[in-house]
Amino acid sequence: MTLRGVNGKSHKDSGAIRDHYHIKTPEIQLYIFLALVSGCGTGKMKRILFLSAVCIGLAGCGTTITNLTPRHHLRSSNGLYPVEVAWDSTQKTIKEKTIKPYVIVGTEAYPMRPSPMVPNRWETMIPVPPDQNLVNYRFKFDYDYRAIPATRGSSKLSAPYRIEIKDR
Repeated sequence: MTLRGVNGKSHKDSGAIRDHYHIKTPEIQLYIFLALVSGCGTGKMKRILFLSAVCIGLAGCGTTITNLTPRHHLRSSNGLYPVEVAWDSTQKTIKEKTIKPYVIVGTEAYPMRPSPMVPNRWETMIPVPPDQNLVNYRFKFDYDYRAIPATRGSSKLSAPYRIEIKDR
């Protein structure tokens, strides 16, 4: 079978390109074949794909919420238990002074305060009734970020976590 490429040259389709790249769908086969025969060699195509992947990886705005709270606590006499979280973000547009973290327990939100001497860490105490042995909670971070034309607000919610309260 003879195919005509984008540059006007005709080429024989031997199936080697499809077999080499393990391509199954005909539409994708055609696009890759046209890209290869239109003057973009395999080496150049690999470089373009590699650079595209690097750019996408570097441009990502990742935020990590790390639970620093132990999973088990001994029952305390006052019914308060410490929780601590670390926040790390590569998003450069976040206004640091606007970050407001909370611990969400059921429908209650408990504000957190910055940990002394440690950046990007927050802590608080949450109440647990004496008849409860498990507490499910999440962290929520509200913050503002620079956008065009004006600052916008957003929030991040952590995965669910659990504290087990053990009797002495």
